[in-house]
Amino acid sequence: MPHLRLAALLGLALVVAGCTASGASSGNFQLTPDRVGWYIGDTAQFTLNITPSITRQAPGYTIDRYFAIEEIRYNEKGASFGGDFETRNPDDVDLKLIQHNVVGEEFVLDVDNPTVTIQLEVPQKLRDSEYVLELKLFKVGWVKSEPFRVDERPTAR
Repeated sequence: MPHLRLAALLGLALVVAGCTASGASSGNFQLTPDRVGWYIGDTAQFTLNITPSITRQAPGYTIDRYFAIEEIRYNEKGASFGGDFETRNPDDVDLKLIQHNVVGEEFVLDVDNPTVTIQLEVPQKLRDSEYVLELKLFKVGWVKSEPFRVDERPTAR
């Protein structure tokens, strides 16, 4: 009997691993800010790369503005008291997808085209602080950027 339970558990593990390996997971993505920081109201630019992992050597993913990106968050690092921003509407941050210098609504990320540039506005609601951009991708989960700075534009004296 213990052998049957072990076989059943191994079979279940293989099914779960097969589901994960059949498409890209959050571990297949890197989201990197193209600069150290931006001023509030500026257009920020991030590079989203899809990369191989142990479970998926040739991942693929179709990204589009309205369905693949389910949620966008600017999360303030550390203790946050109202400094975060989140939306489910890409138009709230004027989100653009760019691949090979072409702006489009949808692109395929794969071994041949592993990168897309994501441009979006730095919301007025943010404040001088350190942030992480988080994108919730359909059937992938949350992909988080490396930290970056947001500052208020200095006023002329």
